[in-house]
Amino acid sequence: MKTYCLLLAGLTLGLLGVCSSAADTPEAIVQRQMATMRAGDWKGFTALMHDSALQEFRTSFTSLLEAVPEGEARTGILQGLFGGKAQSEVVALEPAAFFATFMESLSNVNPMMKQGLSGAEGEVLGHVDEGPDKTHVVMRLKLTMGDINVTKMDVTSLKRDGDSWKTLLSGDIQTMVAGMMKAMKGK
Repeated sequence: MKTYCLLLAGLTLGLLGVCSSAADTPEAIVQRQMATMRAGDWKGFTALMHDSALQEFRTSFTSLLEAVPEGEARTGILQGLFGGKAQSEVVALEPAAFFATFMESLSNVNPMMKQGLSGAEGEVLGHVDEGPDKTHVVMRLKLTMGDINVTKMDVTSLKRDGDSWKTLLSGDIQTMVAGMMKAMKGK
């Protein structure tokens, strides 16, 4: 059970690497991201993400769904991660709706995760620019899931989108999806 909780904590912290706004500093955007996440407003949270990140997430999970044989495992994924929608409905979702549905479902089926997210704290320490169109915000995250307290240094990457900044997927999310794909192919 503790391993499961630690995996969920890692996923949760990885998901924090995702958000945006107009003429705000990168630090202000990440602080707003934390507030939106704590409120469980997944549509609002998703609206702050870069389109390329949403597309990447959708493509990865659509591939994962297609790799899972029909039956109990696929039904379990659809129930737990997509609110029980049919695969055809999930595949037809636009990237933003896909991500918001995923996060809403994941937090609903895992009360401990929902509790951890609602109480998450982030101390933004600053940002490092990588050229004119990309920046990385460094923060200290604190999260409690059940009796497990996690403190982690994290980096949220943001990319320009017109005159605003929007967040990208974190490496933790990319690694999680790749690991799930590998596990599914091995079965």
